[in-house]
Amino acid sequence: MLQEEEKHIDTAPEPVEPKPTDMPPEPDTRKEWRLRINYRLITQNLPFILFLSVLALVYIANSHLAEKRSGGSTNSAGKSNQS
Repeated sequence: MLQEEEKHIDTAPEPVEPKPTDMPPEPDTRKEWRLRINYRLITQNLPFILFLSVLALVYIANSHLAEKRSGGSTNSAGKSNQS
């Protein structure tokens, strides 16, 4: 019986060390977006964001003014819709 116990002790599996991985696990997409868009980034780029907003408003106002002056919309051939 002593020999059986020795065999059992000798055949016990040794603890397996985890292998280091070359690449870390991929982060969640939500966490990735949180890292890209944060408060500091927005506040640093606020002047540019406001500039783009004003530029969009000027573009929209210009197109409305052009349609008003030309007398309405035109079709793709460039002829007015009035008959």
